[in-house]
Amino acid sequence: MENTPTQNRLVSYLKESFHELTKITWPTKVQAINICILVVTFVFCAAIVFAGVDFLLNRGYTWLLELPVK
Repeated sequence: MENTPTQNRLVSYLKESFHELTKITWPTKVQAINICILVVTFVFCAAIVFAGVDFLLNRGYTWLLELPVK
């Protein structure tokens, strides 16, 4: 069976991908834990901000609906 140009490109791509994986510097356990804590803290703070904005917009919308019609 003869290799087609597509198969050669695929094989070359896979070889280069695995070679790039050897260059990765993985975080240590402590670094990974610190990053996770940072992400969870950021998500929690963002959730509080979005909840506050949602609450204020809801109150404003309710206030507008309760205005008397002239």
